[in-house]
Amino acid sequence: MNADIESVARALASLTKRSLVVDPRVKGTINLVSEKPVTKAQAFDMLSSVLRLQGYAVVRTPDYVKVLPEA
Repeated sequence: MNADIESVARALASLTKRSLVVDPRVKGTINLVSEKPVTKAQAFDMLSSVLRLQGYAVVRTPDYVKVLPEA
């Protein structure tokens, strides 16, 4: 499927009703696949895991979630 990271992140943010900021340095594509239905929280956790594997950090605050390159 190779979907753009920013597009997938924004779609999940909209679905989960979370504000999301994607750093402009975050580039690339990802695949998120599940053989079973997942909850919104599980989908967001899957996204976080895939992003970490690609070298990006997901920082959660009470007001928003930020995706940025890991330092």
